[in-house]
Amino acid sequence: MHELPLVFFTVLGQSAVGAFILLLLFSPYNGKQLGGRLFTTLCLFGIGLIIGVFHMGQLLRAINLLFGVGRSPMSNEIALSALFGAFGAISALGLLSGKGSAQLFKIFGWIAALMGIGFVAAIPAVYQLDTVAGWKTEYTWVVMLLTVFTGGGLIAAALGAGRKALWIAVIGIVASLLIRPSYLAVLWRADNVLTSEQTLWFGFQLILMLAALLVALFVLFKRLPRNWVYASAASIIVAELLGRVAFYNMWAMTM
Repeated sequence: MHELPLVFFTVLGQSAVGAFILLLLFSPYNGKQLGGRLFTTLCLFGIGLIIGVFHMGQLLRAINLLFGVGRSPMSNEIALSALFGAFGAISALGLLSGKGSAQLFKIFGWIAALMGIGFVAAIPAVYQLDTVAGWKTEYTWVVMLLTVFTGGGLIAAALGAGRKALWIAVIGIVASLLIRPSYLAVLWRADNVLTSEQTLWFGFQLILMLAALLVALFVLFKRLPRNWVYASAASIIVAELLGRVAFYNMWAMTM
């Protein structure tokens, strides 16, 4: 279970960044209402960050990694996560306080968004290892970046970003489902034994992704009330967590 903290760190981190950006883009709210919703995404991000620290064993290890910024993907990941959290907190708490310039705090929000984009791009770069054939593939980039749209889109929609965020989530889920056969084929060629051991993880992930997609579509076409978006968001987060467990299990030491 050594890699389990990274499962939560990557999925919650990517989803939180996606939701933060989509709220800035599409949320009809301003001022305190927007600040409260941005702060909610940062809380999700913070939970993932705290869980991720347990992978280090000691907090000092994370601090030492900062010395590799610019040359180490993991150092870049940690530095950019810190910058996203810092600028995002200034933006969210500033808006939430109702004091100062709301426009200035939104600018800080967009700076945070840029840091967040760098952060989610840095994550798959960490796993381009020659020693793990199931990780060193373009699908690692695609699958992880799609989490920004699937998890982020549904969380943003649940927080009030509206139909545009929901459509982005739907497109992300459909894209994730469409690449599934080719992704699994690549994993099978890389290590058919380890891939076969992930059947249950990938199977349950597929079921939950389909459930999230159907609920989102029913909400979009007004067959279900908007509150069902929360169920769809929960379903996709669990689905992404299951898929990420299978991803880390492609390392020789299974979870």
